[in-house]
Amino acid sequence: MHLIVWSLYVSIVIFNLGYAEKNWNDYIYETTISHLISAGVFYSTIFWILPKLYANKKYFYTAVGFVTILTISIVSRFIYTYLISPGILGRTISSSILPIDTQTVNFSFQWFKFSLFAVLYWSKTSKIALQKRLTEQLAVNSKREKLELENAALRAQINPHFIFNTLEVLRSESAGSSPNVSYGIACFMDILRSGINKPGPDGKIPLFIEIRAIEGLVYLFSKRFPDLTITYLSDIDNDHGGRRIYSHVLLPLVENAFKHGDKNIKVELLVSKTVVKLSVYNIIGKRAKDESTGIGLAYVKRHLELNYPQTHSLSISQTHNDYSADLTINLN
Repeated sequence: MHLIVWSLYVSIVIFNLGYAEKNWNDYIYETTISHLISAGVFYSTIFWILPKLYANKKYFYTAVGFVTILTISIVSRFIYTYLISPGILGRTISSSILPIDTQTVNFSFQWFKFSLFAVLYWSKTSKIALQKRLTEQLAVNSKREKLELENAALRAQINPHFIFNTLEVLRSESAGSSPNVSYGIACFMDILRSGINKPGPDGKIPLFIEIRAIEGLVYLFSKRFPDLTITYLSDIDNDHGGRRIYSHVLLPLVENAFKHGDKNIKVELLVSKTVVKLSVYNIIGKRAKDESTGIGLAYVKRHLELNYPQTHSLSISQTHNDYSADLTINLN
């Protein structure tokens, strides 16, 4: 491609400027030789000065490189004009009749023109190469993320029915001898069910699943940390069975209270036919905490804003000593 472009360029110069020349052979010869030297300037710039010096922020050496190429270009043209062409090839260069200073200016202009072409060419090709590398990197990252997602999916491919059936067997066997253990397993099953229960076509799950998960969480934490003062108050309408709610809008608030709370934790849940109200309060302490589930308050806020844009209110208050959150959702 470069050879074709150079051939076209030199041909255009010859036919554009050489039509008035009396000796076409001499003009073609001189133009070709001149552009061979110019090609040396061009490729020295794009393969050495710009990528090796300028791209590595060696600006002083970049300037030295340009001056070096300028000097070599001018000296080469003079050597060819006064030594090689007449002495070896027996051809006189037409520019030799011009004064030395005029020739120097002309040779310097040729250097400047092709150095400028080199800068423009290198800038464009560098940008294209950078875009290509970025595209390739994005493709690699995309493949890596895809593999990570597939790996996560493989890790999560434990059949939930197997989990619940196994836990149910353990719960049943312990019901007679250890009723507290049996109930604790049931509570744990309720929490799991809230997390992995598949939403319906409306994107929601039955409200009672979320309620039972909250009650199970409160019970399990009361058993794990008997020194905590845990208060759970509930007023739940018996006719809530058909109500549905988006998952992960209630339970994370309760989890957050136990995650950061110490000494005194209070959970109040009110469920009527149309309204769900959840209030949590805790004193902030340094009790040993479980790792976060990753479903934080920011997620809950986005979830509520997306699914209950005009039908919820969330108030959060936090001081150095305590934390409280009050959530109200109008199910209608």
